[in-house]
Amino acid sequence: MPEEWKPGYRRTIDIEDLPLRYVGIQNLIGERYGFGEDEMSGLENFAAKTALIESEGGTVNPRSSASGIYQFLSRVGGGQNSFQTGMNRLRTSYDLFESRSPDWVSEVEEDSEAGDLAPEHQKELFFGNLFSRIKSPKLTEKLFRGAAAGDLDSQVRLYMDYHHGPGGTKEQRRKARERAISIYGGRYYGGGLIRNPHGSRYI
Repeated sequence: MPEEWKPGYRRTIDIEDLPLRYVGIQNLIGERYGFGEDEMSGLENFAAKTALIESEGGTVNPRSSASGIYQFLSRVGGGQNSFQTGMNRLRTSYDLFESRSPDWVSEVEEDSEAGDLAPEHQKELFFGNLFSRIKSPKLTEKLFRGAAAGDLDSQVRLYMDYHHGPGGTKEQRRKARERAISIYGGRYYGGGLIRNPHGSRYI
């Protein structure tokens, strides 16, 4: 086959036999908004800090059915299952981009948990869930651009409104927001408790 295929050249492999490729959802988001290397690095940093907020990079929360780096709930039998909801949103995100979803997405079992996925797949789940969950295209672009640029307000809003969700008491949400602000703002890097200047515990 010529190095660059051109119309009129005879193919040596039928088109249906060519291997299909997929592009990770983060890259599709970056392509849509014209992100460069700095913005893509910003998205990676946002994901890493969210993992720190949720699990400090761990995999299991023994007090709930949440598992994985980003702590998606996996309770079945009448309870909330944010993992399967997130997987559905990831599929929807690929559809919105008119892109083929990767094989691993179709291979996820109904009783699987987020912690069963490879770390890179968990990251795709995290971004796909966020992208599909926001209903306004303008707001989606605004928040993703802000998060990629390191804007604290955009990162906290993406986390609190579209990942953490509306659950919990008012006090629990206040503490969750304080933790998010401290980590996205670069005042906590894991490994212990932090305190504000007045001695109150953030985490």
